[in-house]
Amino acid sequence: MQSAIRVLIIDHDATDRRSAAETISQWGCETAQSTGFDEGLTRCRQFQPTLILCEFCIADANGFSFIRRLRSRGLRMPVVLQSNESRMDLAFEAVHQRGAYWMLRKPLVLLELRRLFEQLQDDQREAARVVPPAGSKQEYHFGSGDELLRVQQIIERIATTRAAVLIHGESGTGKDVLARTIHRLSHRSGRFVAINSAGLPEGLIESELFGFRRGTFTGATEDHAGLVQQADGGTLFLDEIGEMPLAAQAKLLRVLEDSRVQPLGGELSGELDFRVISATNRDLGDAIRSGGFRNDLFHRLNVIPVHLPPLRARRDDIPALAAGLCQLLREEYGHPEFHVGQIAMEMLQRHAWPGNVRELRNVLERALILSDGHIVLPCHLPPSFLSAPSSSIPAAMRSEVEAGRITLPFPTSIESAEESIILATLAMTQNDRRETARITGLCVKTIHARLKTYKNQAAKAAELPPIEDALPEAGLG
Repeated sequence: MQSAIRVLIIDHDATDRRSAAETISQWGCETAQSTGFDEGLTRCRQFQPTLILCEFCIADANGFSFIRRLRSRGLRMPVVLQSNESRMDLAFEAVHQRGAYWMLRKPLVLLELRRLFEQLQDDQREAARVVPPAGSKQEYHFGSGDELLRVQQIIERIATTRAAVLIHGESGTGKDVLARTIHRLSHRSGRFVAINSAGLPEGLIESELFGFRRGTFTGATEDHAGLVQQADGGTLFLDEIGEMPLAAQAKLLRVLEDSRVQPLGGELSGELDFRVISATNRDLGDAIRSGGFRNDLFHRLNVIPVHLPPLRARRDDIPALAAGLCQLLREEYGHPEFHVGQIAMEMLQRHAWPGNVRELRNVLERALILSDGHIVLPCHLPPSFLSAPSSSIPAAMRSEVEAGRITLPFPTSIESAEESIILATLAMTQNDRRETARITGLCVKTIHARLKTYKNQAAKAAELPPIEDALPEAGLG
């Protein structure tokens, strides 16, 4: 096992301590040992460990308070706790509430420890690797899905033309970023001029779009070039086009047909050269039928229709997209090591993402702040990501439903296996409890009871006090 990992082992039992050190040393790691938490803090400064393997309870102190003391001293190395108790709620609390990297049973199961070390190595390699951004702030990340690859092919073919593009998709899917990407690929020398059609009062939208001449109205002390004129030689981006008032739609249509603009109180301009890109999260067909949008304007804007799928429909793209966003956040905040750990990444890929890419960026920015710009762990994600203890188990140690079968880690407890089977079967039957009972051979009453137990465990974990609150130092395991 090739590794530069330095492991500090904190354990009051000399035999357990030496045994763990001997095994870990055989994997090519450097080790140091400590008998308690106070000594461990001192050794951290001297030894500079990559990882701390720490007994959960020593004398009258516990691993949670030790992690808190580490973090208060600015020490960010991951801590793996060991406990004699095989409690899912305690492991859930450790990883999601208290900032532990993971929790293992004691005595150590070498297979579990080895897997954990391999996972840590992967995280280290990811941190050391210079991740190229998925795109700059003005470049869309297309990903590998068929639908977005088709979008990329369309954009590459039409970028250098003047054809109007209408982008539709849910809020937060990156319609504005895609519009900027089209502009960049067009090599047009002019500006990218954007206007949010829903963000301006109806009385101002015409003067902003088409401009005005001095003296046209009170306060017009000088000529003002509208956004259409400012986009001459470049691209005019009309965001939320479905919200534009009908009167402004009629004038916009005339401008698009003639390539000329008439400012308020002024004369027609000369012919302008601009490309128009529009975006909407509405069904413009419904808006046309209800009289809220002009049919002729729709056909003028919809020369090249582009649909952006929601993030939940492109989960395979999340790792690369997250890497690109991490790169942008690293540059913005000045944190060169910021990236997403394996367990947290799996949780990101399971999330529903109602806010799409915008929500992903917000989640990662929150995680950067909470992690001080280091690795994103599950404890750095919002509470909505931590809905059940089973979500904290990494891929190598978690039951998975693949191709109609369940794979369970070994060794595992009967209770954990039963929970995995019940939850996987519920997912397969779309939460049909009677069908789940029939498939598993359990009665419906038992299914209800088990689900209540799982729910109580999750609720208990979610109601735990925040990390800064003092914990009882004894009786936790």
